[in-house]
Amino acid sequence: MRNLEPVVLAKLAELRDALELSRSNRQMEVKKILESDRGVMLMNEIRGHCVAIDEIAKIRIAGSVAAAEKSSSILRLMSMSASILLFVFLSISAVATFHHDAP
Repeated sequence: MRNLEPVVLAKLAELRDALELSRSNRQMEVKKILESDRGVMLMNEIRGHCVAIDEIAKIRIAGSVAAAEKSSSILRLMSMSASILLFVFLSISAVATFHHDAP
């Protein structure tokens, strides 16, 4: 992001200059700005920075998704273990109650 800001500011300055010249009816100078490769180069650089930002964001999202899936797996395993343990305790209680009540 730090690398993107100066390039965006340069492109905005170029556009501002072109607008001011156009408002002052200095069309030849506007034409010079518009025909130069500077604007195209700035936009290509902005696009490159945006692609890099997008790639970094995708990597970070993938890492977050992987961490969430791992946490979900652990929670699922703990939940299953607790359910099995509860089932065992309830089964033991039922058997003990049945034997205690039997004549």
